[in-house]
Amino acid sequence: MDKIVKNRFIKKENGFTLAELLIALSLLAVLVLAVTGMLAGMPRFYRDLRSGEERKEEVWTALNFMARELRSAKKFNENSTEKQLNFVDEKDQQISYRHNTSSNQLERRVGTGTWVPMIDNVRASDWEITYRVSNNNDPARFSQITLRLSEESITIRPRMYRGEDTGSGWFE
Repeated sequence: MDKIVKNRFIKKENGFTLAELLIALSLLAVLVLAVTGMLAGMPRFYRDLRSGEERKEEVWTALNFMARELRSAKKFNENSTEKQLNFVDEKDQQISYRHNTSSNQLERRVGTGTWVPMIDNVRASDWEITYRVSNNNDPARFSQITLRLSEESITIRPRMYRGEDTGSGWFE
């Protein structure tokens, strides 16, 4: 009789119970769902990351283009504001940049021509021009111009800043 009782206990120790199998399968299902969810979200994460990088590149290109034109500026107009910048370049052309709040675009205009969009989806809080003027009556008397668009910014200062300097030649 002792052998029969011992054999019953030995048989129970050799296998898994139904409850143990259900718990193991539940844990495995949760793990598979978590991994599947992570893998399904990867393309969306990469797309969002890539579009953000493309946006930064677009902003940086526009700011560099503006900086290149500003470096050749001969005269800045007094009617420049923090939302619109007006200046005369080395070819005596009137160049203007502005933030168009109705279309949320950064726009550029040469002379009295039409405004040409450079960047789309520019919020009002993203666009800022700050500058300091040392003498309003003198052409190109700016000591510093900072252009900020989103997180990117460029600061431009005159190469030589003397009383008789016309302001030609700017550097970053």
